[in-house]
Amino acid sequence: MIFAEQSINELSVVDLMNKNFTTIKPTDTFKTIINTYKQYKIDVIPVVDEEKRLIGVFPRGKLYNALLDGKSLDDPCMDYIVLSPNTIQSELTYNDITLSGRVNNSKVGTLPIVDLHNKVLGIAGPREYLRTTIKFTMKTNAFLQSVIQAMHDAIITTDRHGNILMINQAAEKMFSVREADIIGKFIQDVFPSIFFRNKFQFGVSTVLHSVPVILNQVPIIEADELVGMNFVLQNKSKLEEIAHELEVVKELQQNFDGVLSASSDGVFVVDQNGVVKYSNDMANILVDTSAPGASIEKLLNTNTPSKVLSTGISEVDVCKIQNKNCIVSHVPILKNGKKPSGMVSIVYFDDNKTTEDIARKWFSLQQQVQYYKDQFEKNTTGVNKFDQIITKNHAFLKLKKEAERIAKSSSTVLITGESGVGKDMFARAIHAHSQKQNGPFVKANCAAIPESLFESELFGYAPNSFTGASKRGKPGYFEQANGGTIFLDEIGDIPLSIQVKLLQVIQEKQFMRVGGTGTQSVDVRIIAATNRDLREAMLKNQFRED
Repeated sequence: MIFAEQSINELSVVDLMNKNFTTIKPTDTFKTIINTYKQYKIDVIPVVDEEKRLIGVFPRGKLYNALLDGKSLDDPCMDYIVLSPNTIQSELTYNDITLSGRVNNSKVGTLPIVDLHNKVLGIAGPREYLRTTIKFTMKTNAFLQSVIQAMHDAIITTDRHGNILMINQAAEKMFSVREADIIGKFIQDVFPSIFFRNKFQFGVSTVLHSVPVILNQVPIIEADELVGMNFVLQNKSKLEEIAHELEVVKELQQNFDGVLSASSDGVFVVDQNGVVKYSNDMANILVDTSAPGASIEKLLNTNTPSKVLSTGISEVDVCKIQNKNCIVSHVPILKNGKKPSGMVSIVYFDDNKTTEDIARKWFSLQQQVQYYKDQFEKNTTGVNKFDQIITKNHAFLKLKKEAERIAKSSSTVLITGESGVGKDMFARAIHAHSQKQNGPFVKANCAAIPESLFESELFGYAPNSFTGASKRGKPGYFEQANGGTIFLDEIGDIPLSIQVKLLQVIQEKQFMRVGGTGTQSVDVRIIAATNRDLREAMLKNQFRED
């Protein structure tokens, strides 16, 4: 009943009113009125003026008065109209209008529903009220029946005397009975183990029809009076099975935690959004996972997890944690070969030369991939790079025009935005439309370079400058980009020690190789990109302001 009451209170007058009606004018005859009553079967006819505005109503009782007064069927009805009747505004809700009260206070019993211009939209009275109430009562009952029948627990409902009114399908199946066979019977005649009492009972263990159950008895109270009783019965055997399964799961979880806690590697388990749901002891030592909703990408400062969760393909990454290079494997969790539902990231944190060698080899492979990508880009020269950036977004189109204008200048460019928004495409397009378009385009992924290799990768090194160095030396990214453009992707990940030397290149266009003895000049345009908030990084002394 509470559900039905709430639903009715949310009804608008338009939902409640009778729209099957017509109106008359003061000049219409009693004959017209009789035909109207016959056709529409209503008790009150709204009376309107020439502009369709309400001026009164003609109740059925007035027709009887006119006939008793000896009026002819061809006489006009104007003398028997009830002027200025009570009305209801159409924008009100059922709760606002308190229909039953207004109808009872009305002389005519049925009220016209009018809009703001006093034009009649419908009529409402006891008949409409009753019809709507019955409709919502039936709807509420259907909802309740659906809920009760969908429950796994057995439910038996009785009246206040203990006579069975209803049982759900779960009860029929559990006790091998049919509702049609037991309706109206006293509950203890059907289920002798149930002692009918007019009070609450919870957690009573008993046996019904050879089925061990837990019984909960809940009185149904209306207006402080007992009107019935609900019996909710749970299969004790099923509950014990569930409890056993929970114990097994709990034990597996403890074993799982124990194995992972004993691991010297950091293990993270994330959901499909990249949010950390589990981390072992080593992972908690490596990074702070205590914040709710912690993102694996922010914790490890890498965008590789997004790729893995999108493609479902495992990836190996190199991340810097506690100022040390770590190999990280990202393995998607696949269910039935569908889109990943999560991912496991394992950080190999062994502080030894093997880890460093793996990082170097991984980075070398990354360089080779980048080389072939650059060669592919060179083979697509002559194509308008900005035309390859396709969008219908007005703000993005404006950004493209701004980038085309900037491309013609020689100024340094910083491109900011989240991972995957196309910063690389904009950088290549700016180079392709710049004065240095015939020069090389060299990309340096700053997030992928191990810190120990940063200086030598950017600026190169002299022959035999350190153990393992080439006898011929090696040119860095800046030398390779001479006469063209260098794209420093993820520039926010450059260590502070390298930022000082990078500043010198930006200001003076000069640098010195690692182990070198003299400076070298370079003519390059610098385009940088980052997904980090550099202003926030400056406040944390992670990025130089100059």
